[in-house]
Amino acid sequence: SAKKILTATPAHQPVSVNLRIESTDQTIFNSDINLPHSCQIGESNIFTNYKAICALETAREQNLLSYKTSDFGWGLFVDSINDIGGGENMFWSLYKNNSSASKGAADLELQEGDAMLMSYVNWNYNNEVLDMALSATSTPVGKNVALTAKQWNGSEFVDLNTTSTFFINNQPYTTASGTLEYTPDIIGENIVYVESEGKTRSTKKTFSATTTANNDPPVSKPIDSTPPNQGGGGGRTGGGYREAVPQ
Repeated sequence: SAKKILTATPAHQPVSVNLRIESTDQTIFNSDINLPHSCQIGESNIFTNYKAICALETAREQNLLSYKTSDFGWGLFVDSINDIGGGENMFWSLYKNNSSASKGAADLELQEGDAMLMSYVNWNYNNEVLDMALSATSTPVGKNVALTAKQWNGSEFVDLNTTSTFFINNQPYTTASGTLEYTPDIIGENIVYVESEGKTRSTKKTFSATTTANNDPPVSKPIDSTPPNQGGGGGRTGGGYREAVPQ
């Protein structure tokens, strides 16, 4: 009978993980990192077995960000990222695959495909990770897109059902229910994410507004011409909105 040929896999190859870093007002970094099996930080700190701290160090070595740590004897503590840190009641919280990590960055081990998140948050909140569901990723101009805020409950994302602010092309739209119906009146790509007090903002998602279904020129049909709150600024705007009412 034919013999099975075994191919040896080199030990300690880098693994690919996603590194995302969120401050209170912006996404600092969100990209895949080739995480090495080990790294050295300073003159004497050597970390092995794909530690989370090595993801930060790899990004720093590539001049993608900067960070500072303190050593209290029981492990490294991340003080600041890109000089953000030290605020009253604020700290850099670590998450693995959306759940709050039970270990610090110097002890947390990552595997291929893991998502590592560091979020600058307030001690006084639970700071669950947010996500967002879109009813469509492409829609004709003048047709609604439903946006639903969701939060991680430890095993899955569930509807948030509380006050949330959706940012569409950096323009804020606040709803009390965590749901929004948005009607684009400009052709193009729309970038959207969601925030809520005491939570970690969602990643950015996109949906495209295309020509009308019958190829007529786009006609603006806003439900309301003024966003519910101002701020955020910048970016292309255009479209109507209303808070979605659960049926």
